Amino acid sequence: MNENELHALIQLLDDPDEGVFDHVRVKFLELGLDAVPHLENNWELAEEILVQQRIENLIHSIKSHDVFQQLKNWKENGGQNLLNGAILVAKYHYHNIDEEKIRTKINQIKQDVWISNDTCLNSSTSSCKSKPLKNNPKAMPAQQLYEYYRKIPLLLKMG
Repeated sequence: MNENELHALIQLLDDPDEGVFDHVRVKFLELGLDAVPHLENNWELAEEILVQQRIENLIHSIKSHDVFQQLKNWKENGGQNLLNGAILVAKYHYHNIDEEKIRTKINQIKQDVWISNDTCLNSSTSSCKSKPLKNNPKAMPAQQLYEYYRKIPLLLKMG
């Protein structure tokens, strides 16, 4: 779609006729993520609340559709990597999450748990015994992992 057609669609966002708006909505959904920067720019310029609301709803619909398509592809390709699936689910609510930040944090958690597990299984240090679940050193890494995972929603909000 060329710039003139895109501009014409944006101009129609304030049309009070729901039939016209439905047609415009379908066109933007067909454009997909490529339309989002244009919509965001025009949201800032929009003077009418109705236009801003329509733009917000369009952006949400476009991003949600994209996430659903990615989730569908993930499932069709076996859905084996649960981290990928979890990130896609999180993207539905937090469209702008930083995937790399999450992957880095998860890898750090894995390494910390691995080191902790190795340390506790190969020694009888008091630090292992003072942790939660001290009677079961093998369970301690799971407790640490649980504590880290509880913090993931906070990481998502920072993205």
